[in-house]
Amino acid sequence: MLAVFVGGICPGARLLFEELRRSGLDLLQLNEQMNDLSVVVASPRELQKRIDEAHQRHRLEGLLFVGNDELMKVAYGLCSAGFRVAYVPSADASLTWQGLGFRTIVSHLVRVATLARSMKSLKTIKIVLPKSLKTHLSRFEPLLKVCEDQKNLVLVIRGEQRGESTIKLEGFLNCLEADERDRECIAKLARKISEAFASWRKVHHVFQCEVEPIPISQAYELWKKVREGEGEPSVREMGDQEY
Repeated sequence: MLAVFVGGICPGARLLFEELRRSGLDLLQLNEQMNDLSVVVASPRELQKRIDEAHQRHRLEGLLFVGNDELMKVAYGLCSAGFRVAYVPSADASLTWQGLGFRTIVSHLVRVATLARSMKSLKTIKIVLPKSLKTHLSRFEPLLKVCEDQKNLVLVIRGEQRGESTIKLEGFLNCLEADERDRECIAKLARKISEAFASWRKVHHVFQCEVEPIPISQAYELWKKVREGEGEPSVREMGDQEY
């Protein structure tokens, strides 16, 4: 049985779990709220306690994390705890042009932005989104103005009339149905993850769409480069493997 943790923006996570169950894996989801990382991140001791309790009851074979950078750090920190650990980046992780649900999120934002632009002759439209999508939202510039406040990022489409309308999408993104390309990706991910836990003595890898798994230690070092402003990792960097 795998203990599963989910956090961040990852439409399609439940579909991934369904595919994993079809492959024969038993999953125990230890945090039910898709966007709530408070227990997992803020209290490592509480997390370890919950894992130990689950292990005593269910004899866990490994840990699967699906989420953003905060959850990747948690996954990396647990690699030495005696469990096999797998991590799948979500759409709001900084290493994800291949993250779970990324294409679904981008397609939805493009549709929303296109609709908003078609209404440009009306009021100014502000589309409120989670700050964790900053990397992806920057790709909309200069077509759309991206503003940042303390809690959110905002796509601004200036209208010709006075007043403004606000569209809040923060809590909606995880409700999106995965598009066809992401569904294909999720099926491939499920096969890779199932094979890893069935055949590999050690896992400790990051699983991404359409590229081979890489060690979590390598992804963690690349993430630190991104955080320190050294630029996004290249496809070659992300594709280098060691098993």
